[in-house]
Amino acid sequence: MTLSRMAGATAAFLLAAGNASAMLVDVSLFEDGPIVRLEYSGTVDLTGFNFSGTATPFSNSAFIRPGLESPGFYEYQNGFTVSKAGETRDSYYSLMSSGPQNFGTPGSVFDTMPAVFGDSFFFLFLKQSDLAAPHVQIELPQGYASNTPLDGRAELSGTDLATIGADPGVYEWMFGNNTLRLTVSAASDVPLPASVLLLLGGLGALGAVRAARAPRRG
Repeated sequence: MTLSRMAGATAAFLLAAGNASAMLVDVSLFEDGPIVRLEYSGTVDLTGFNFSGTATPFSNSAFIRPGLESPGFYEYQNGFTVSKAGETRDSYYSLMSSGPQNFGTPGSVFDTMPAVFGDSFFFLFLKQSDLAAPHVQIELPQGYASNTPLDGRAELSGTDLATIGADPGVYEWMFGNNTLRLTVSAASDVPLPASVLLLLGGLGALGAVRAARAPRRG
C-alpha cells in the first residue's frame, strides 16, 4: 500500500472513531514520472442513497473530469471513474450533497488502457438545471456493503496534470453521511497528507499519556 492510500485509510479510521456517522474517502491525483496516479481509499455509508442499477464495463478505463466544458442541461459536473474489465458495479445517487463546481479547467481525459488495481470506483458530482440542488452519483463493486473498506488506483500514461486540467489543491464534497477529499499535487510538490499529520499528532499524544502514567522511580 502506498503512503497516500495508507494515509487515507488512517484518516477514515480516525474520522469514523470520532464520529460514527461520518465516512471519508481520501483521493490523491498526482504525477509520478511519466504517469499520473489516481489513488483512493476509505469507506462509504450508503444510508439515504437510491439504487439506480448496475453497469459492467468491457475494458479497463479511467476518466477524470475537472469541470464541464459546455454547461446546458447540466449546469456543472466533475468527478472521476476507475473501471475494471468485467467487474459489475452497483450505481447509487444522493440528492444530499455539496462541493466545488470544478477542480480545474473544464474538460476531461479518458484513458482506455490504464493500469487498474484494487476496487473500481465511480464518483460524479453534478447539478441539473431542472433540480434545485446538486447530487452525487457513485458506483461501487457489486454487493458493496456500507462502511466496507474501499481501496484502488489507476495509472494513466501519456498525460500530466496540465493536460488533464486539474489544479493543485484540496477539494471536498459532502454527500449523505460521507466526505470525499481530493488532493491534487504536482510531482515536485507532493505534500504530506493531513491524515498523516493527524496520525503523527495522535501517536505523539498517546506517547505523552503513557509517559505521564508511567510510574516514577526514586
